[in-house]
Amino acid sequence: FTNGTATFTLGTTDVGQWTINFEDDTSGYALNLANQSRTISGSSNELTVRPFGFAFSNIAAGGVANPGSTTPTGAIFTHAGLPFSATVTAVAWISSDPADGVPTGPIDLTTHPITHFFAWQSTLSASAPYTPTQGVLGTLNNGTLAPTAFQNGVATA
Repeated sequence: FTNGTATFTLGTTDVGQWTINFEDDTSGYALNLANQSRTISGSSNELTVRPFGFAFSNIAAGGVANPGSTTPTGAIFTHAGLPFSATVTAVAWISSDPADGVPTGPIDLTTHPITHFFAWQSTLSASAPYTPTQGVLGTLNNGTLAPTAFQNGVATA
């Protein structure tokens, strides 16, 4: 402590909500009417730690893995209207990730540590068509993952 202030850094390896509690019951800085040491205590607001992002893996349709094509002439994954499955994993930030905590750019999240305590309702949605650019955005059926779908931070949809 310097002039009544101390700085500290906390770190966590998983998601969750915490409250920081502080208690000093031995310093003697605060005294009661009998001149005995009084406890000084305080607590923080609730702190929420979220996953850095979500890794998608094991993407397959009818037992066939997604070939990961990035061009119109690449291998076809599946046809519109047919079901497919994927594994969604909540992952932690690592030092090589963007400092702002937002997973932008080409980041392989499948190599990140899993946040095992993640279990929150999550909605999957379609993004703008990659190609053709004039394509029509489809919808995803069964795109909501209930908290119970996650086991140790991993869910399969």
